[in-house]
Amino acid sequence: MSLRTTLLALCAAATLTACAPPEQAAQLAIRPGISQVVDLDTLRPPSGVTYRYKVEVKDLPLPVELVVTSRRRGDGAYEYVGNYIYTLPSGEGLEDVSRVLRQTLEVEDLKVEVRGNQLLVPYRHISDNRFRIAVSTFQAQSRRTVPHDCFATLGSCQYTSTISGDPRPVRFLADTTEASGIWTSRLRADPSQGFASQLARQTLTYSLDRNGVPIDLVVQSRLRGMSETTVFRRQ
Repeated sequence: MSLRTTLLALCAAATLTACAPPEQAAQLAIRPGISQVVDLDTLRPPSGVTYRYKVEVKDLPLPVELVVTSRRRGDGAYEYVGNYIYTLPSGEGLEDVSRVLRQTLEVEDLKVEVRGNQLLVPYRHISDNRFRIAVSTFQAQSRRTVPHDCFATLGSCQYTSTISGDPRPVRFLADTTEASGIWTSRLRADPSQGFASQLARQTLTYSLDRNGVPIDLVVQSRLRGMSETTVFRRQ
């Protein structure tokens, strides 16, 4: 389920007049970071650091943040745990909004914490020291990737991903380039799979800090003539 769908569900549930089109669409400007001359295998991100990202989805100006804290799990293994935080204009009736959100997303065991006028949806992922994700959990859905995704891996790369509740493994192909501290990864399902045409293609444009953690990330998804753009900006 996409972030856009989540936001639409929240807007509908709360009947928010604030869900009008924004004055400015999400911009694609990326602040540059480290380049390919850095040996990513030598990176050792710190433990206990909290990262805050403003999340922008075109035509959906509802304030959203992703807040995660890093935890070193072992040599070259890290866990990032936190929440997507949705801020609504009013704190009234948020329990009802949470219920409608679960029904809309068809996730009965979705854990949503109500805090003032905010809804917190847990997010977690496990990655290596290069921020290549092996396991992620969001909206009660777990995704396992073998050996890990191809984040910031130059050239051609392949991985297999399995989502909880769906026994079908999906092979993905990625091609990544870097120029002037801006990385670009193009992802698509392996076309040799019969169902590949049913899955969206994605283009990720991003920058990395000196620890290999994203500074800015733009995710553009395309499927059957439809497109969606989500922007993550480090605060």
